[in-house]
Amino acid sequence: MIDQGLAKAIAELDGTRRYQKTSSDDGVHGNGPYSYNPPEYYFETRARGFSTEVGLPSIPTIEGVSQMMPAEDRWPISRSWGYHDYSGGACGCVNYASVMSSRYGAPSGLSDFCRKGQMINYETHRAVFEAWNHILWQDGSGTLLWMSNPAQPSFVWQLYDYNLEPNASFFGAKKAAEPLHIQLNLDDLSVYVINNTLGARENLRAEASIYDLDGKLKSSQSAPVSPAANEFTKCFDLAVPSSLSRVYFVKLVLRDARDRILSDNFYWRAIDKTNYTALDTLPRVDLTGEASSELGWDETTVRARIRNPSQTVAVAVRLKMTKKSSGARILPVFYEDNYFSLLPGESKDVQIRYFGWDLDGEQPELHIEGWNVNPGSVLIP
Repeated sequence: MIDQGLAKAIAELDGTRRYQKTSSDDGVHGNGPYSYNPPEYYFETRARGFSTEVGLPSIPTIEGVSQMMPAEDRWPISRSWGYHDYSGGACGCVNYASVMSSRYGAPSGLSDFCRKGQMINYETHRAVFEAWNHILWQDGSGTLLWMSNPAQPSFVWQLYDYNLEPNASFFGAKKAAEPLHIQLNLDDLSVYVINNTLGARENLRAEASIYDLDGKLKSSQSAPVSPAANEFTKCFDLAVPSSLSRVYFVKLVLRDARDRILSDNFYWRAIDKTNYTALDTLPRVDLTGEASSELGWDETTVRARIRNPSQTVAVAVRLKMTKKSSGARILPVFYEDNYFSLLPGESKDVQIRYFGWDLDGEQPELHIEGWNVNPGSVLIP
């Protein structure tokens, strides 16, 4: 009755607008999928039209899982996980562990499960939006993610968890959705610039570099590009060398005429597209960092610089704000970027904001960890 009344009211009071009674059907391209699919799937199969709902598993951090489940239920995976949506049906989690094992290796425990889950979180959520990027204004008009965060602690369908901690899903989606964006299309390995703004950009340069697992530069290429407003522009096809390690890295950079970086992107790719277990052979690295802070009337802003002084690629670097004495996470925290990767010798500046009252009188500390990064910390003055 309510549905019929709304449809009638809109027709009578407006008459120019479509009444969409649900987000997943009634003539739109919606209704999932809500379970895991490899990143290439969204480019090759899913991206078309306007999609009102696409959902994916989204594994919390180890701290998030530890907070939402008693110790005896955390590992191994059990029926208790089903209370937090790790289940069959639309969630599709019955196959998730086997996907993780074949793609990144069998998890050795809960911490390793969450570590590998962040890799899947990042690559899949970025792919959802980059897949629609490369058909926008042509064969597609956009997609909506189901959903931003859950109503209870969950293993699925979230960019940030019940306790307001963003996981790698958030930062993968954020990277893909930046207004001026360089990306690698996973269906054909072509490099595109997406200008999702109202102004044309002139005299830019797109660059691509390929690195082996040992951190050595194997190839590079570049091309000028001047993307029009609200347009996607092809730069070149990625030239992949014939001799590469089983897993390799692709770094994309978009620069302006003054050599300033406008967008960058980092991908790990496998020769056979599905087996990334060689990533676990990466040497461990120690990153260095420094930070300063500025106290506002309600927010504190931290400006951190993270460096990779090693000769090894540091993959999926995670920053985590904590309280120094207790070690508890500060929540919520707004990270400019996270789960980023650093090439040998590379550094990155990141701005972080949090509310001072959430410190509970303790001193803040910035923790650094990652896929192959030894845990470290930076004291914030």
